[in-house]
Amino acid sequence: MMTRRSTVDWVLHRVAAAEAGLTVRFGVKATGLLTAPGRPGGRPPHVTGVRTDRGDLAADLVVDATGRRSPIDDWLTQIGARTTATWRAECGIAYFSRHYRVRPGAELSALLVARIVVALDEFLAGKWGGDNGAVQLVVARHAELPVEAIIGEIRDRIGIWRPLPAVTFRETAIDYLVHGQDIAVPLGRALPMPPGLAVLAADRVWASPRLSTPAPSWSATGSWPATPRGPPGRAMRSAGRSARCCCS
Repeated sequence: MMTRRSTVDWVLHRVAAAEAGLTVRFGVKATGLLTAPGRPGGRPPHVTGVRTDRGDLAADLVVDATGRRSPIDDWLTQIGARTTATWRAECGIAYFSRHYRVRPGAELSALLVARIVVALDEFLAGKWGGDNGAVQLVVARHAELPVEAIIGEIRDRIGIWRPLPAVTFRETAIDYLVHGQDIAVPLGRALPMPPGLAVLAADRVWASPRLSTPAPSWSATGSWPATPRGPPGRAMRSAGRSARCCCS
């Protein structure tokens, strides 16, 4: 989702507050779990609610949505229950980010929602579009894993086509086309872009509800000249890249 976390929280709050039978409490800290005796045979206690700094709340179902720093394991230990099963993987990078708002009337070289990533010698810089004229700038150090380990992780993904949650083949097409050029251009290599796939990717970008520009009309038939006027060029410009890189 091309939006800020604060905006997501605000939207969720509005939706939740409008839901019949649902109460939203602010400034209330959960401190533990309420339990009833477990079933015979040494079963763990049955969770019946949560303890808070404003009093106890009974519940048929308790959902922990506090994120990766959740205190749930401490709470489970306190009631004599088994802790959660956790898997962790070192990503090898650390990043810093900050949001900015684009000035009204500013002329941009690409769509506001375009994602732009530039790899430098020791770190990479990126820009992600957001909501209401906001953009996020990110600076990240390169992974410090050994080259062999990085290559091994890439090779392990070969042949695996399972997409991430909420990601369709259209987003995959955008990444394949745009980031393929990000690699090929610095190496001075030509990487032709299939026109049909470029149409698919460009249509996905232009279909964003945040865009007010009428959707362009084109088809995947025929051939395009080596100029920025075809769907490959449009797909690259929509992603904030030079259109010439995919048409050689």
